[in-house]
Amino acid sequence: QNAWPGSLCEKTLKIFASCYGAACGTMALFVQPFGGLYLTGGVTKRMAEWLLEEGSFMAAYYDKGRLSPLLEKVPLLVVKSDDMGQRGAHLRAVRLLKEEVTHQAERLFAALDLRKEGFLKVDEVETIFKGLDKNEARLASMAMRDLDVNKDGQVDFAEFVKGFSRLPQKLIVNSSILHPPGADRDDALLS
Repeated sequence: QNAWPGSLCEKTLKIFASCYGAACGTMALFVQPFGGLYLTGGVTKRMAEWLLEEGSFMAAYYDKGRLSPLLEKVPLLVVKSDDMGQRGAHLRAVRLLKEEVTHQAERLFAALDLRKEGFLKVDEVETIFKGLDKNEARLASMAMRDLDVNKDGQVDFAEFVKGFSRLPQKLIVNSSILHPPGADRDDALLS
């Protein structure tokens, strides 16, 4: 609003726009995002219209010599959402959680696969869990039968991972298979 023609503010914004455009063009050449280069952030959002109309940003973006034609194949998009940081953090948290669930499933699967055959026989696993109290053993038995999607009497790792999150949490947390006697349960769960 203070960038009237000829003002110091306008000159400063043009310098900023040129630097920003040049950096975006360099990034686009570096990663070649042919699906689009997304610009985000509060400054970008508030100045988007001016950046695209005034010309300094776009001129600097395309000013890459003989590589300039390559930038014409990269769509330039402005993200107008205010919560991109939260969205990114949420995505990262979900990915980390999936990795952790898979890691814990791998540990439990390896502990239950006593013969190292790459699959669990439902009846053998039920035998292992008979040492638990009656209710937990019954839950374990039901869970193993549910994990056996194709009902062939054995559960491979893909079946196990799909159903791992449905296993009773108490069964996993209190499992002597995953937590040897004397081990700190908190450390064992996170390792």
